[in-house]
Amino acid sequence: NFLLLYSAIAQRRLKELMLRKVHGLSALGLLKLFLIESILISVVSSMLALVITHFLIPIFNDVTGTYLEPNLTGNYVFLGYIMILVILISLLSSSYLYLRLKKYNAVDVFNKNNLRENRNFNNGIVIFQFMIVSVMIVFSIGYYKQLHFIINADKGYKTEDIVVIYSTDFNTSTVREELLRHPSILSVASGYSLPSNGGETTTMSKHWDDPEKFRVHINQIDANYLAMYQIELIEGKNFTENSAANEIIVNETAVKRLGLTAPIGEEISIGVIIGVVKDYNMERFSEAITPVSFTSENKYKEPPSRQLSIKYLNGNKQNAMLAIKEVLDKEFPNNHVDLNAYDSQISMQYAAEKTMLKVILALTVSAIFITILGLVGISLFKTQQKTKEIGIRKVNGATITEIMLMLNKDFVKWVAIAFVMACPIAYYATNKWLENYAYKTSLSCWVFALAGVFTLVIALVTVSWQTYRAATRNPVESLRDE
Repeated sequence: NFLLLYSAIAQRRLKELMLRKVHGLSALGLLKLFLIESILISVVSSMLALVITHFLIPIFNDVTGTYLEPNLTGNYVFLGYIMILVILISLLSSSYLYLRLKKYNAVDVFNKNNLRENRNFNNGIVIFQFMIVSVMIVFSIGYYKQLHFIINADKGYKTEDIVVIYSTDFNTSTVREELLRHPSILSVASGYSLPSNGGETTTMSKHWDDPEKFRVHINQIDANYLAMYQIELIEGKNFTENSAANEIIVNETAVKRLGLTAPIGEEISIGVIIGVVKDYNMERFSEAITPVSFTSENKYKEPPSRQLSIKYLNGNKQNAMLAIKEVLDKEFPNNHVDLNAYDSQISMQYAAEKTMLKVILALTVSAIFITILGLVGISLFKTQQKTKEIGIRKVNGATITEIMLMLNKDFVKWVAIAFVMACPIAYYATNKWLENYAYKTSLSCWVFALAGVFTLVIALVTVSWQTYRAATRNPVESLRDE
């Protein structure tokens, strides 16, 4: 982009440069001129970039959860990289312009022969940038679609209006009785509170001596747990206050792994199956559903989890929290209890995906901004090359709209070519990433259509202000200038 913009500026200065050449500016002098200008531009840009970076790092840390510090005084390696970058950009840009302009002689320029630009090079850069933008937009939309899917999809349980108490220093039975006296509290269930946590793990097999054992999540719960989280019981029965110690409930996946067709009443390695619940996504959506088993808390004198899930009346969260705090302060004045709403834990479960989405959106915006810079350079080239043509067309009655359409049609063509080339790349990349998830959304056609329209809008909005200026220019001035 720097080459494109700098080349456009150099084209405007072509007569000046040729005049310098007539007055004795050597080829080496021309190279030095471009090199000094490139170094000055690169140094000033780097200084501005460092200032902007200093202010953006705290924002970056907040978004990504990192702890970067803008320490430039002791970071000599980083400063060295900046110096190398400045030198490389300066050398490449000055050498490129020198090689392109040294072959033109002053006579041709003063006779108003136009400088022929390497249009294939310029067009190739813009097409390549549009490809990057198209791929990034498709991937961003696909990522957002997948994130929305995993957060809002039916996980097999409901968590609305539930608050969780985590503690190991109180008697759950006493707290349960006190809480249920408050009108804002609907029910209280004990057990590892989050279905996504799953509790502990153990091994399970069809028989004790069966060598084909597999890992299974095990959770000690009471009779209220399944109803509170609305985990569907599809076979058998739930636990009761009189459930036997060896009774268990398993999920569909566990039944499949055990190879049972009629699981109710079957005695397996860890107990007798009395119920089967519908599969739910205990893990993140990147993982397949795993075997789960539940045991009754009647097996223990005191529930080992010491965790309570408290369901409150919809819209009464504040009253429920006050009630919980009141009960805990009354029964256990020195309690150290963590109150956590379940919705915040669901949010935490996919915090990494949300952070990554922000990073991808930032990268997409950056890619769009870089492409816009390239378009500014290219549109500047095009309008300069067609200045006389635009003036002649206006004199002969061409409207502003017709001139803008003439100037913009090339950009539409570039966007179309870039988008066609970007689609298979974006499709492959997004599908490859979606393979990380056991449960994923589909990559619909509208994702590509939206990305194409958005890319086209970016191109037209960017170049239209430049073409509008050229189209509204007084033809007398443009022809006189030529």
